Amino acid sequence: MGGGRGWCQTAFGLAAGCVLAQALALEPEVVRTGKWPPYAPGPRAVAVAVQGDYAYVAAKEGGLVLIDIGKPANPQRVGGYDTSGTAEAVAVAADYAYVADFFTGLQVIEVRDPAHPQRLGGCANDSGGPAWDVAVAGNYAYVADGWGGLQVIDVRDPAHPQRVGGFRTTGPANGVAVAGNYAYVASADTGLVVVDLLNLAGDRFHFLVRGQPGQKVRVQRSLNLTDWQDWQEVTLGDSPADVSDTDFLSAPRWFCRAVAP
Repeated sequence: MGGGRGWCQTAFGLAAGCVLAQALALEPEVVRTGKWPPYAPGPRAVAVAVQGDYAYVAAKEGGLVLIDIGKPANPQRVGGYDTSGTAEAVAVAADYAYVADFFTGLQVIEVRDPAHPQRLGGCANDSGGPAWDVAVAGNYAYVADGWGGLQVIDVRDPAHPQRVGGFRTTGPANGVAVAGNYAYVASADTGLVVVDLLNLAGDRFHFLVRGQPGQKVRVQRSLNLTDWQDWQEVTLGDSPADVSDTDFLSAPRWFCRAVAP
């Protein structure tokens, strides 16, 4: 607070001898609360994702490191997984960590038991570019794949992730974020590239099925709208179910419908 002598407004006019107070803006103080590891130097931590009481650290040659941050002043390593490449970035959704593992591509690590993370599957880098970054939204992982551009990987079966589309950026794709129907790609030579995801997966046909959560429906296919064949059963959730069909490439036309039992 700063003060000075001056005039005050009263019910009877101005009075001398009052102290005028002026509030001074204080800069916020940023204080380090905790650190892992407590010694230095530590592993080459290059990226981090947080979910619940755990931080998931991409530590290059150190792979994926899981840190208990329930007590921020005393973070503790509880587990880790040494990926076969160099862990450059990580995204976490539900019980899985998705690691951009440079030349070995996308690695899917089950983290249901933080003390014993296990690799479930991966998607190799067929594009030839190094996986620099990863974002996960819904059923898909989006990988910034260097000179390979943006890669879209279906992770509904975490043990068998499959590439379903991609976009070749004019410069190397080094970072990616996803919001709504768009991916925002940081390209070292181009700047920011905005990619429409609705038309990205060109080797599949997909549609959404909505209904009562918990309800089971049969998805059927037909070539002539007369003869229908059961194709797969879908259990509906709070969000629309995204159903994909890669067989449409080999058929002159497909018609699909969802039927309640």
